[in-house]
Amino acid sequence: MSHPVTAAVLNVGGMFVLYLTPLFPLSLHHAGLQALVLVHFLLAGCLYAWAIAGPDPAPRRPGMGTRVAVLVLAAGAHAYLAKLLYARVAESVPEGHDGAAEAAVWMYYGGDVAEVLLAVALFTSWYRRDAGRRGIWEDGARSPAAAGQSSGGTP
Repeated sequence: MSHPVTAAVLNVGGMFVLYLTPLFPLSLHHAGLQALVLVHFLLAGCLYAWAIAGPDPAPRRPGMGTRVAVLVLAAGAHAYLAKLLYARVAESVPEGHDGAAEAAVWMYYGGDVAEVLLAVALFTSWYRRDAGRRGIWEDGARSPAAAGQSSGGTP
């Protein structure tokens, strides 16, 4: 489940299932179902963020290329769904449920912010790992070992 593709399907695919099937109107009338949907999205979102940019090492974690590709594809799928919902919001919102229209607006205008923040986290961790392998210190100077000098005595 911790593979980025699986996490993306659970996260973004869950949104497609919720908003493009009768599940959303049904969840508006059943508090228990609505709670389950919220728990699913919280857990799926956390799993997705960890699978893409989690700071701790994971066994058999895919490389940067796979994680970047999944991030780009998932962001595109999310943006497509947001635009689809935003365009159809007038016809798809049940009477008296302005929360759905507000969710479509938030998803349309603010959905990309989460993807950008996740990309920043991913590339920041990648840069720090790469800088550590090359022996670059926080201030940008090369470490003595990386520069070919011994740590004690004369060079």
